[in-house]
Amino acid sequence: MSSDDDFERPFEDLEPPQWAALRELCQANVSFFASDQDECSVRIKSALVACLDYLGQLFPIYRDIAKIAPLFDFNPETPGNGYRSFLVIVDKCILYTGNVCRRILCQRDSMLFSKNFYMKEIEVCAQLLASLFTCLQHLRTLYSWSQGNGKEPSLFSNHSPQELLNQAEAVNQYCFYGRAIGFQFCDSMQLTLRTISLCMAAFSEAFFSNGTVLGRCANSIKYVSDPEAKARRIVNVSQRADISFCKAFWLLNESGIAQIYPSMVMPTLAINQMISIPPEEIKLATLDNNSVVVPTPTSHIGKKPIHVRLMSAKRRMGMVLSGDSAGANLSLGTTLRCFELNIRRPDGIFMAYAPVWVEFVASPARLLCLTDPLLPFGFMMRCLKAYAAGNPKKLSAENLEDDENLKSETESFAEISESDLIALALSPNGDDDGPKIASLPSDSTLNSVSLADVDGAQGPEVPEEKEAKSQEYITRFLNLYKNSSLRSSFPVLNGNKDKDNEESKSKSWSLFGWNSTKTNGETFNEEEINPLEEFVFSVPRDPLLSPYLASDNLLRKFPPVKILTVELDPCLDDCVMFAKKLKNLGNSITLDIIPGLPHGFLNFCLVSKEAGEGSELCVKRIRELMEMSLLNS
Repeated sequence: MSSDDDFERPFEDLEPPQWAALRELCQANVSFFASDQDECSVRIKSALVACLDYLGQLFPIYRDIAKIAPLFDFNPETPGNGYRSFLVIVDKCILYTGNVCRRILCQRDSMLFSKNFYMKEIEVCAQLLASLFTCLQHLRTLYSWSQGNGKEPSLFSNHSPQELLNQAEAVNQYCFYGRAIGFQFCDSMQLTLRTISLCMAAFSEAFFSNGTVLGRCANSIKYVSDPEAKARRIVNVSQRADISFCKAFWLLNESGIAQIYPSMVMPTLAINQMISIPPEEIKLATLDNNSVVVPTPTSHIGKKPIHVRLMSAKRRMGMVLSGDSAGANLSLGTTLRCFELNIRRPDGIFMAYAPVWVEFVASPARLLCLTDPLLPFGFMMRCLKAYAAGNPKKLSAENLEDDENLKSETESFAEISESDLIALALSPNGDDDGPKIASLPSDSTLNSVSLADVDGAQGPEVPEEKEAKSQEYITRFLNLYKNSSLRSSFPVLNGNKDKDNEESKSKSWSLFGWNSTKTNGETFNEEEINPLEEFVFSVPRDPLLSPYLASDNLLRKFPPVKILTVELDPCLDDCVMFAKKLKNLGNSITLDIIPGLPHGFLNFCLVSKEAGEGSELCVKRIRELMEMSLLNS
């Protein structure tokens, strides 16, 4: 093709430079290995040919998605939505594959060239391109669902998500969790994500009783040298492990070992204390000088103490609600509840990568969980089911425990007396002469009366309520993403169909101070599960659970809101749509979308330069809310 021909073609039909470069590298390597007939050479050549084929199939649909993606942005200055996110992942995949092909090209004549190693590398690249092609096809389906209603295009679809999930079974998840894990994120996060993935696989060996201790240790070490086995383990764990595993793994960052490094490099807060608030009623004053009683918190696990961490350098006046992920969702629900009860409202809200529609609504960003190393599809759905659906039948079948059981629930947490908080209130600037909560003795648990008195509201004394036993969590999960062509090459987790194992009692164990709860003899079940049967569970359409569903009248009352999210987050579309809704209602709203970082990046600000910069932006936005509050007071 001559250069003159290129000028006659529309510019949008021209392949981006990195695509053309990858095509040339693949073709050059195919020609080199064409004459070799050993197994590794044949498989390398086949994978390269597959890459070329998928490049040709990807580009037309990539171009179509690129045309529609800007329609869903918050504004021209803040580009970002699930459509754009998948385009970013495709771009990163092209660069990643190009680097692999370039290394093959440079090292193929070397005596140290390992055909077996690069065979696996290029095969993963071909699988990535194939999976992303399938994902883009689903995005085109989602876009077709958003048309024809005469309204502004929405990232949320009214169609049943099961229609999309039926098609998504063809997506190969394993390629995103093996040797290519984290390729779509910034360089400073990739090593961290690889380390976390190894920890997740190894932790699952310790959490579940799969064989002897020696065997579990051997399997854990295997994941370092066998990325394919690690990928299989992570996908199986995310799809089959119950919520107790998710909680145990995510709470490792609260362990003593995990806190050593932060305590060494970060300044110490004057107040950093884990406390437990008993399940008691709270009586609050309303804005019209009446009073309202906030009932004892309950859930599908019954009445239980609320465990919170009190962190502060000094006592501050006013309320700025802030939170990330589920914490941000709770902040929004709390604000809505304040409106309903006509009590003190927050002066501002800061939320980071928050879900605002707690239901598996089909949206482009929700599909990102198929590729996410920190929030895989299985974990997201398992947490959604535990968070939203619950199991009221279990609750009604349980008997209430006595007061001693309620007391034991708080024994592992520091107790703070009412006098401690009052003393803190009298020293609002955190002076050296003021009390340090961690060092003061206490013989009474922090309760609603203490909090109310310190803040100037009056609360009644209420006897402790009896708590209900914890619900036994759901033991099975959606087995949605199966790939028959990979089953022979990936180790399958040992299953145990003995019902006695499922009903065995829980015990706690400790590994280097990492406390967890596991079930004796618990293993993964290899039974084929009907995905749709496992998926069917009802989620109440309650604005307190899904703030996006709140009425316009309530949302108009919201204080200034600042939202921060990341472009590769499964909750990205939630944040974009919520920001657009508040903007259309005339609210004060800002939206920041940070590239290259995963959901939960605030946990990694000490090990990632980009995460640290994102944390600084959060601080800046919170400071702006405080300044706005002072101006309006």
